Amino acid sequence: MKAILNQVAESGNLEEVKETISTQIEKIEESDAVKARELTTDFEALRKAATPAQVKEQAKKMAAKL
Repeated sequence: MKAILNQVAESGNLEEVKETISTQIEKIEESDAVKARELTTDFEALRKAATPAQVKEQAKKMAAKL
């Protein structure tokens, strides 16, 4: 997932990978519920980002947590 988030951080394009990120967070939840909750909150912020610059910034923050 970190590689995907890094790609989003560079491109600012989230549309193609939303489902993949969501699935990866679900997998993390199986082994680390606390981290998954954090990432879920961050993912919601990422999905609500209004501009490519905001998408890039939020994706960087999420990638740093992995």
